[in-house]
Parts: sequence; C-alpha cells; structure tokens
Amino acid sequence: MSPAAESDGALELIDDCLACCGRPEFLPRLAELVRSLGPRQLMVFELSAERASCLVSANFSALRLGEALAARYLDGWFRQDPLLPRLLAVLMAGATRRLAVYLYAAEDRPAKIAPALARILGRLVLMHFEGLPASATPAPLALLSEREAQVCMGILDGRKAEIIAGDMGVTVSTYRRRAYEKLGISSRGALFALCRPR
Repeated sequence: MSPAAESDGALELIDDCLACCGRPEFLPRLAELVRSLGPRQLMVFELSAERASCLVSANFSALRLGEALAARYLDGWFRQDPLLPRLLAVLMAGATRRLAVYLYAAEDRPAKIAPALARILGRLVLMHFEGLPASATPAPLALLSEREAQVCMGILDGRKAEIIAGDMGVTVSTYRRRAYEKLGISSRGALFALCRPR
C-alpha cells in the first residue's frame, strides 16, 4: 500500500472517531485506527496523584501483554515503565480527566507513528472520555461484544461459570476466551486487576 493510501485510510478512521466521539461506537473505531497503525497493544489509563485506573485495554495479537501491563500500572508502576523502548505514550489533561494513552509495538515490528498523529490519538481519547458519565460497566469491557462483556461482568460479580451459562443460555468458555484474548489477559485475577474500581 502506498504512503498516500495509508494516510487516506488513517484520516478516514480519524474522521470516523470524531463523528462518534462520546458514543459507544467510538472505542471499536479507535481500536481499528490504532490497529491500522501497527501497535500490538493500546492501553488508556486515567491518572490521579494516588492511582491509575484502566479505561481501555485492546490487544491486537495473541500475546498476553495486557495482563502484565494492567497489573504493573494499577499497582503503582504507572510512574515507570519497563517496556519503555517499545512504548509510545501520550499524556493528555482535560478539564476533568488526566489520561495516558500507551501504544506498545511488537519487538520485531515497531509501529511508525508520527508524534503529531500520536497527539491526535490522545486528543481523540480525551474528547471521548471527558464527556462520558460514570458507567456501571468497567471501561475496559467496552471493546467486547455484548455477550463477552456479560460473561466478564458475571465473573466480576463472583458468579460461577455454570450460573452465568444458565442465566445467559450460552457456553461461557468460548465468550470468556474471546474476551480474555481481546483484553490481552489470561486469568480471572487479571480481569479483576484490569477492572478494579477507581
């Protein structure tokens, strides 16, 4: 694909994100934009002086990167990052929120994102989250399908797989596996760490 075609594709995806800012369609479109730029993981954290909370975890590969990142950041390691050589970070401050947008590249395939484009991504994310009220559903689950999110909410509520399956009329293991892959995690504990309340 030519650089001009890649640029046009990115601009169209940015336009799509702007058109649905503040709505549920925003995060899937943002994930599509970031995936098209090459990073293997997108994470967005809301920062305060005492803690960080995860707003977005999108994994674009089969690796379990999200689990390690969420655990480290939410346990106070958000002040330093051991994966810094593969990290592109954008810090954004708005009227009500301070956000850190992290894009992690694969070791063998670095993402080539210009600093100006990284700032645009940061502004898009800030615009989206600044206008949102608090939700009963943890923010990291927003990129999941409805069933995947329901299964994760059941797990977070402490319900056993058999009860979740009975309530939903589905086999839980498939939806749980898909959700964990999208979030970049591999265990219940990681789900709780990723979705812990602020």
